[in-house]
Amino acid sequence: MPGQCKDDSTCKKKAPGYACVSVQTTRERVRDVKQCLPNVNTGDTCTGTTPGLCPSFATWPTTYKSISAVCAYILPDAKCAEDGDAKKRGTVNCLELPDDSGDTISVIFGCVDSLVREKRLLFEKKSTSDKLAKLLDYPTIISKMCVNPNASDILCSGQGTCGPKNQGSLNFTCLCNVGYAGKFCQRIDSNRCTNEGQCAAGTCNLSKQECECEEGTTGNQCAFCDPSSPKACNGKGSCNLSATRMPRRLSVVSGSMPVSSTLQKSNTSEKSTTNSKGIDPQSNTNAGSAMMRSQNGNTPEGFYGTDQQGGTCMCSRGWNGAQCDRSPVQNSTTTPSQESTSGARGLQATHALISTLIALALFN
Repeated sequence: MPGQCKDDSTCKKKAPGYACVSVQTTRERVRDVKQCLPNVNTGDTCTGTTPGLCPSFATWPTTYKSISAVCAYILPDAKCAEDGDAKKRGTVNCLELPDDSGDTISVIFGCVDSLVREKRLLFEKKSTSDKLAKLLDYPTIISKMCVNPNASDILCSGQGTCGPKNQGSLNFTCLCNVGYAGKFCQRIDSNRCTNEGQCAAGTCNLSKQECECEEGTTGNQCAFCDPSSPKACNGKGSCNLSATRMPRRLSVVSGSMPVSSTLQKSNTSEKSTTNSKGIDPQSNTNAGSAMMRSQNGNTPEGFYGTDQQGGTCMCSRGWNGAQCDRSPVQNSTTTPSQESTSGARGLQATHALISTLIALALFN
């Protein structure tokens, strides 16, 4: 899985300054929820006494996609180092948060799955676990600050972290991955990347911090298909430059959810649109070379906008996904059209049987 790691040594081999950051979760069938993130010592990553980004799993398997990380104040397992003293072995540097009674609570930052509701992690307001639970009502904070009301299935559109605005703050917001912007990180801002799991249909080159797209895909964050490539849409569909609000079943960024998009071919700048899930994209005009570099303001699944060069895949029957890369699946249920076809065939068979019986009766 893109960017997955076991420990810091795994990440240091990928690029200087990267560290292995884990997300605490209690979900079943997931393990090693760890990812290489940059600049762990310079303030960009949620760890220790510094708020920042946590791993995001937009391009990981479905089981992981719905994990939304919160950069949370948590109670440390180790003892906090005393103020003014050199850090002793087995201790950690902590923050002190004032509580309602005038005392302080010693905490550190940690990445926690938003669904966790256990002791020492994300508390309910009425929990009696300890003082931190009385100070922070995480479910309310998260729902008010980090959930797009029109796309509530994942925090910060799957391309950011819900965390405090600054050290010691109780006001949370969406902290966006590099390359994304907007209140809910719903808008592509550039082709830059620092997370191997963020480029929709490509890979983040950690040394260059830039998305590099697989042949057949193109655009900022490798968002769209390349109509000039014979490998567009995985050979299982057509790459269209123009479409008019047709439903799309999505998976790469914000999970499988029906939304609609508007793409128009143009040589001039265009107004961005807001889709049915509240995505408010913004196109840009940073030109680049085909396939391996940024072109113009492209948008991956779950993030929509107008585009001048990239296109969207129209998949052949039985295939889906942003690049028509999902294999056909035999479903036990049928669609209304399938039911109609099946019903028509059944009726024809019934008529044939009746005709045969009548013919036999006449001959007898």
